[in-house]
Amino acid sequence: MPSPTLVATVAALAVGAASARSPIRGAVTRQDEGRVLSKREGFVELAATHAGQARDASSWANCVEGLRPHKGTFQSKHKGNVQSFVFSSYGVLSDAGCDMDDTDILYSCVRLAFEATGDVNTCEEAIAEEENAPKQDFSGLACTPGAKSATFDSNDPATWDAQPLQVCSEFLNNFGDSEGKRLLRDLAGCHLNGNSKTRTKLSPRTNVAMHQHAASGSHGIGFVYERQSGTSKVTPKVVDYATGRAGNEYKWTHSGTGYNPDFPSKCSSYDQVVPN
Repeated sequence: MPSPTLVATVAALAVGAASARSPIRGAVTRQDEGRVLSKREGFVELAATHAGQARDASSWANCVEGLRPHKGTFQSKHKGNVQSFVFSSYGVLSDAGCDMDDTDILYSCVRLAFEATGDVNTCEEAIAEEENAPKQDFSGLACTPGAKSATFDSNDPATWDAQPLQVCSEFLNNFGDSEGKRLLRDLAGCHLNGNSKTRTKLSPRTNVAMHQHAASGSHGIGFVYERQSGTSKVTPKVVDYATGRAGNEYKWTHSGTGYNPDFPSKCSSYDQVVPN
């Protein structure tokens, strides 16, 4: 829970503050390229519902509070250097609920947690926005095997005839922990969202390579919802995997260094997987 001081700061910022920015990561808007879930200025990351349970939302307030116990490491190991801390602390940032793709707010929140000086207004404004944002449920973003729809929509999983999940064979052993299993369940259900270079959260769409964090942010999973040409059949596929990062980019096994993996993929063989 946020400290009394932080709550007071949020309350003060919220009074009379009107914003045209979308404060919810998940506020669905239609654009030419498909459905986009929020802009970078907002942050309540409402995860999709699976197995009948909705995962808890992460917040910038939780991020700040979760980082504060690591102030000693920030000062001693990283000598107060925000970039050094961020680039080597993916696990800490993920556990604290921080959005590692939204670097403007992230750096501001690290400063707020450890220094309370410098450019911390960006973080405080993001906290104020998420505190006042209405809660929304996007569990409806899902596909169904054998689904029949009069009109196929590449941005609407409800119109897809879902095919079994396929995973590039050499990465089958990378999803044994609870986080990996959750990623595969979400991908198989067509509600695994992707990150983008413009700090937006992208909802599922066909034939576009996307990525999500894996291994608490230090790794990346590259995936695609691949449509069979001329049909409504869509296959969720893990097409690449990264075991390292270079700043905000990933070191993909088949695609080299970049934000998203290549598509079509260079993976030579796939296995059908039933997530558990």
